Amino acid sequence: MLFEDFVHYDDDVAVCATLDDEDIVAEVVGQAEEGESSSEDGAELPQPLPKFSDAVRATETVKRYVYSKEVSEEQFPVVTKCESLMYDLEILSKKTI
Repeated sequence: MLFEDFVHYDDDVAVCATLDDEDIVAEVVGQAEEGESSSEDGAELPQPLPKFSDAVRATETVKRYVYSKEVSEEQFPVVTKCESLMYDLEILSKKTI
């Protein structure tokens, strides 16, 4: 092996260095600014639509919460109306398919 080859043998090897506090802070601040700018641009990924079964479970959770509080019986129909609307929409979507 030639001396020149020996000296340059590890030129392609990735190396890393230790970071001091200033480097770490600069990196973290840079990441925070990137995160802020993407949310400001409105470039958030759209949420997938929930399945009917997910909506039913969520409604059951809401009902348990509301019924566990001291609310008047006059307010219970509000929760029931929401649940009825959800079922009506599901039935309607099945009819249009």
